[in-house]
Amino acid sequence: FTSTRDSRSYIGRHKMKSILRLLINLVTVMNICDARCPDDQLMSSSDWSCYSPLVQGPCEQGEWLVVRNYPLLSCEKRRCEEDEVEIGGECVNIYKSGVCSFGERMYANERGEGLCHCEQGWAKHDLEKKCYQEFTRGPCRGSEMVRAVDDTKGLDKFSCSATSKKSRKSTTCKFPFFHNGQWTFGCVKGDPNGSKRSKGESWCPTQLDMKRRFIKGSNFWGVCDEKCPKDTEGSFLLSSNFLSIKKMIKASWKNMRKCQLTCLHNPCKNPYRNLPHSSTWDPIHHDPVCHPILEDLRNCVVSKERDGLVCSKTKGKSGIQVSTLVPFSVAPLNYKTCSEGEVFSRFRRKCVRFLIT
Repeated sequence: FTSTRDSRSYIGRHKMKSILRLLINLVTVMNICDARCPDDQLMSSSDWSCYSPLVQGPCEQGEWLVVRNYPLLSCEKRRCEEDEVEIGGECVNIYKSGVCSFGERMYANERGEGLCHCEQGWAKHDLEKKCYQEFTRGPCRGSEMVRAVDDTKGLDKFSCSATSKKSRKSTTCKFPFFHNGQWTFGCVKGDPNGSKRSKGESWCPTQLDMKRRFIKGSNFWGVCDEKCPKDTEGSFLLSSNFLSIKKMIKASWKNMRKCQLTCLHNPCKNPYRNLPHSSTWDPIHHDPVCHPILEDLRNCVVSKERDGLVCSKTKGKSGIQVSTLVPFSVAPLNYKTCSEGEVFSRFRRKCVRFLIT
C-alpha cells in the first residue's frame, strides 16, 4: 500500500514538473512572438535575434539567412557565388544576358530566389511594364523626361494633408524631406519657387526622388492645411527622429519596387536636342548641366561622352559573358565592404544592390 502511494506521489510530482516546463516554454514563445524587429529585419529561429535577410548572421560559414516560414529566418547553405542567384537549380549571374528584359537585371528576394527588376537609375512604366532610364525621354512627351520617385511612406507622426498643386485635390505631405541642405519635418513658408504666398500659407512635397529630396521644377507639392506642423529653422533634431530617418532611408533604398516612373519637364532650354544626365545632375542647382543628344537614344543605354550623350557600346543593360568575370580570388579587396543588401559584382567591378523586398 505504501509503495503504491509513493508511486502516485512520484507520478503527481512528475506531471507538475512537466506542466511547469510547458508553461515556461509557452511564456518564452509568447515573449519571442511579442518581440518586434525593425521594419527591415526579421527574427532568426537560430538565436531569436533580429537580422536582415540574406546575411550570414548566426549561421555557419557558407550559410545565410532566408525566409522559409514567414516571419522567421532560417539558416540554409548558400549554393551560389556572391553575385549569383539560383534559378531552376542553376546558379546565374545577376547580370547574365537573356534572362531579364531590356533595362532589367536579376535581384534576390527574401527567400534567396532570383527575380527581374529595373536596374538602378531606371524606373518601370505602369502601363507598358517596361523599364526606362532616368533623364531620357522614354514614354514621355518631347519636352519631358523620365524621373524615378520614391513611394515609401513618411513618418506617420509628421503626416498631414495638403491641397495638391497638380490636381487641386487633397493629398498627403511627404515628411521628412531633404531641403536646402537639411532634413525638414514640417511645412515651409511660401512655395518651392521662393515666392511668398498670401495669408501665411506654406507648402510641403507630395512626392520625392529616391533620396527623399523635393523634385525641383515639378508640381509635386501642395498647400499645407492649417493643422500641419511648421518647419522651424535651427530646430534640434531629436535622436528618435534621426533614427527614424535612417530606418526609412534604408527601407526606401531596399524597396526598389516602390520606385515609380513619372514624366517631368525637361529643364534644358532646347529639350528636343538636350538632356541632363545622372552623372552631372545636381538637384540643388536651378540651372542643370545639359548635354547635346548626338544620336538616337531609343532602346539603348545612354552614356555621357566628352561631346554629349550617345548609346553605350553595351547595347543592353546586361550583355554579360561569363568568361569576362573576375574570380573573387582576384577581386578588389574592398568588395567585402559592401553595405548590407549589396554584393560585389564581378561584372560591374563595384558593389550593387542585391536584396529587393
